[in-house]
Amino acid sequence: MADDTQPDDDLSHASTVYLCGTCKQHVDWDAESVMCELCDTWYHLACQAVPSCEYSRLGHSSVHWSCTSCNSDHQSTTSPAMLFDGPFHITDVESASSSAEVSIDSLDDKHSPIHQSSPCKFKPPPAKRGRPLRIINVNCQSIVGKKGPWINMVNTTKPDVIIATETWLDDSVSSNELESDSYNIYRRDRKTGRHGGVMIAVNSSITSTEVTTKCDAEILWVKIQCVGHRDIFIAACYRPNVGDKTFTTHLQKSLNQMSTKRPKSFIIGGDFNFPGFDWTDISLKPGTQYPALHSEFRDLLDDFGLTQSVVEPTRLRNTLDLVATNLPEQINRVKVLPGISDHSIVYLEVAVTPNYSKQVRRKVWLYNKADWEGMCKYLAPRLERVDSEYQPSPDEHWIAIKDLILEAMQIYIPKRQTRRKDSRPWINKQLHKLIKKKNQLYKRCKRKGSLHLEKRYNTYRHVVQKMLRKQHAEYVHRLFTEESKTKGELSKRFWTYVKHRRSAAVSSVGPLKKGTKIVTSAKERAEILNNQFVSVFSNPTPPTNYQELTLNSKMSEIIIDVNGVHKQLATLKVNKATGPDGISPRVLKELADVLAKPLTTLFQSSLDKGKVPMDWKMASVCPVYKKGEKYLAENYRPVSLTCVTSKIMEHILTSQLQTYAESNKIFHSNQHGFRANHGCELQLTELTTDIIYNLDQGRETEVCVLDFSKAFDKVNHQKLLLKLAKYGVNYQVIAWIEDFLTGRQQKVVVEGEESSETNVTSGVPQGSVIGPTLFLYYINDLPDNIKSVVRLFADDTVVYNTVDNHQCLQEDLNQLAIWEANSDMEFHPMKCQHMTFSRKRNPDTQSISLHDTEIPRASTVKYLGVTLDPKIIWNTHIENITNKANSTLGFIRRNVLTTSQTVKETAYKQLVRPVLEYASVAWDSVTETQAKRLESVQRRAARLICGIRKTDRKTSTTSLLQQLNLPPLSQRRGERRLKVFSQYHHNNPSVLAKYITRSAHNSARRHQHQYFTPQTNTTHCRRSFFIRTAREWNMLPDTSHLLSPQCV
Repeated sequence: MADDTQPDDDLSHASTVYLCGTCKQHVDWDAESVMCELCDTWYHLACQAVPSCEYSRLGHSSVHWSCTSCNSDHQSTTSPAMLFDGPFHITDVESASSSAEVSIDSLDDKHSPIHQSSPCKFKPPPAKRGRPLRIINVNCQSIVGKKGPWINMVNTTKPDVIIATETWLDDSVSSNELESDSYNIYRRDRKTGRHGGVMIAVNSSITSTEVTTKCDAEILWVKIQCVGHRDIFIAACYRPNVGDKTFTTHLQKSLNQMSTKRPKSFIIGGDFNFPGFDWTDISLKPGTQYPALHSEFRDLLDDFGLTQSVVEPTRLRNTLDLVATNLPEQINRVKVLPGISDHSIVYLEVAVTPNYSKQVRRKVWLYNKADWEGMCKYLAPRLERVDSEYQPSPDEHWIAIKDLILEAMQIYIPKRQTRRKDSRPWINKQLHKLIKKKNQLYKRCKRKGSLHLEKRYNTYRHVVQKMLRKQHAEYVHRLFTEESKTKGELSKRFWTYVKHRRSAAVSSVGPLKKGTKIVTSAKERAEILNNQFVSVFSNPTPPTNYQELTLNSKMSEIIIDVNGVHKQLATLKVNKATGPDGISPRVLKELADVLAKPLTTLFQSSLDKGKVPMDWKMASVCPVYKKGEKYLAENYRPVSLTCVTSKIMEHILTSQLQTYAESNKIFHSNQHGFRANHGCELQLTELTTDIIYNLDQGRETEVCVLDFSKAFDKVNHQKLLLKLAKYGVNYQVIAWIEDFLTGRQQKVVVEGEESSETNVTSGVPQGSVIGPTLFLYYINDLPDNIKSVVRLFADDTVVYNTVDNHQCLQEDLNQLAIWEANSDMEFHPMKCQHMTFSRKRNPDTQSISLHDTEIPRASTVKYLGVTLDPKIIWNTHIENITNKANSTLGFIRRNVLTTSQTVKETAYKQLVRPVLEYASVAWDSVTETQAKRLESVQRRAARLICGIRKTDRKTSTTSLLQQLNLPPLSQRRGERRLKVFSQYHHNNPSVLAKYITRSAHNSARRHQHQYFTPQTNTTHCRRSFFIRTAREWNMLPDTSHLLSPQCV
């Protein structure tokens, strides 16, 4: 259905002609008129002999009049003023239940006589109370398969709550794929088999939370808050078939759980599959199947005081889609509308007002319409004057520069308020016309019951659904085939669309729990989150005289170069967020030529004086949802948005600190986080090789994966500065970092509302440039005094040793507990994991503890995204990544609706193939069967890219792969192994020497960089990375680019 309140141009003339049922003259707003609710015929007031004084009281008075078209008597009716008092206002419940079916989207258009020569000037009087809660109960039979009709239904009816059954969704389908961005989605998908599933979608401006109950049936509960009324608990239920004997028992159990403590208001909707009821008198039809089950359900409704409100058929001649409530007096209207499956939709209005949260409209800068040239001319002389004048402090210097930039932005960059975009841009005039005709046929078919009209309606329904799918697909195709103006790549809109559809929104903050209450106010939620983030900070310690510790510093003095600053400005990513100062990266990049010199002067002054502008110490914190219950504040992590100019300064210092640490070999060799020529892949490769070598020698390996609690937020500032001094960082840099960390403040921003500002007493800002490097310096002494092997990727820590040295591993964990206490950090013992790698039938099962708490033993361990099994045979990992890749292929099939092979191929290469190849160097010792399973994903992708149906068995997939130039994944893994080996050879020869040795014998027919491969006891070890790849490396020709240092 479509929203036809604004008729198409080619239909506007016809749609405004309304004839009086008595005199056959036009009815318009110049004359008082009434409408029959049964046949939708309009009458002049005079033609029905209704006194003019009663006109304004229609619907509340006892005026009687008769409709000459359908011969029905009316005691009250709907006047135009009443009809438009709210979107779908009705005051007579009995007339609503007996009136003819009217489609919501055509209601305003059909029932509003507008003067032909001018637009409607009628303005409804303000409502005396909030508009009612609008609910639709819809059987979908696959939402994904009916995306066009689903979107159209949602945008037409504009419900507050959607109760959906037979969603046919599973974990592979993100809620964002439903394109219902203005709704909070709650789902209970069927875990086994196809079909089934229930869902409740609540308008995101209404406060709602899911209520969990212990129930095996497809029943889902959601609570919504109301104004002036107790909370309403809404349930979505699906009873799969008419003979289901357990559903009523499950529903009773669920209601019993919900009915504890104080009384509650219930609205229970869904597809109940009780065709035997005649709901006009709640009796059973003759010949009803399973009468006992019907009676049991009726008794259940009576026991809980529930009234079933739907009396009209919703599928064929049966009423299957029901709405039961203990608020029957609050139900203002119940209507049956055209559905998106073979079930009709139930639409109802409840006379309660939900608790709406007002959305804040923001003003946005229109950078594409800015006069950048004029802005540069305006700023150049003024910035030069600021730069030449003496500035007593970096803070005042920065304020002078910032004020000039903000002043110029007001003059040369236009802005506008954000507005809501059309959520159905693919519906054109022709489709509007078809939808309108379909709805008119539905109304006539329901009124007259003609088989001919029913056939015509079904024909139009199928045509409309087909057209909706086609138009939506063409719209998405146009979206995908737009090219970037600069590089000819797929447009940013494409990747924004894909990213949004793939995952649930992590930046949105739902209602939060405070004690026993659910808080919805944006301001209060911001305060709750700010208090949560502050609660993890550690207490500050007294300052230390770092100048004495840095007298013999090896780090040279830093001189900031204007060319380096200009390069930083010119390479800023313009799509990054704006900091608290309101100056975006786009502005700084466009003004790089005029800002480079004054910012260089400012940066050097700030570093020399060891003083940081106050603006750079303020962070706007964006809460990012992690996992778990969304209403718990501890399930969000803070990401700090700081000033972009501060990030440029941080980048300069970070580069110096990294260069100093690497040149002096300060960082631990097994630390792979945030370092050049290191990374997850190398960390995993060395870890798995150590375990495989032990297995080859018949030794078992005990591994502990340790989990830090809020590691970045617990960094003690004074202890960090002390460690920097001990590592030889010069006093100039330490003084700047000390001032950078001292007096920092943060505020949490939720939906444009800000919390109060709070002091940050510990931690390095997550989201800052310098933060990760400072953390590496802070955690660098963790492996000291540890005899077992320790591997780090930032705070992701793994400690391991052979089972023979079990006591040594336990002592090392005790030593780590001491380091943890001294560094004000905290391990989370119950989130740590302990595992033994062994090929024995009965491996060692000794326990190990941290803080006198036993670390849980695991059958598999996931470390840095790779699942490790006890025998390192990769079955679990291959299964995980192929399932994920196939799921992503399904996402592409459902959402990348285009015939362009280029677009689909790019989507495969950037969304699917990386899943199959992540850290492949570490696990490429797979079996032939496992390799075939990986290749099958790419073969399936090739058929999808080329548009080959599953049923087409004649087309050769091998030829498709050749046509698309997609080499086998095994070939790509081999090339990747050689490239990583080359990286070790040129950049980390000391690590390479731990696993293989350089060959002393050079062959005249081979290159000079030969390696000796040791003897092994197992095939699995022979296929491990270093040994297998060394043999392939030895066979490379002299001309191979991998032998050159430039290749890495």
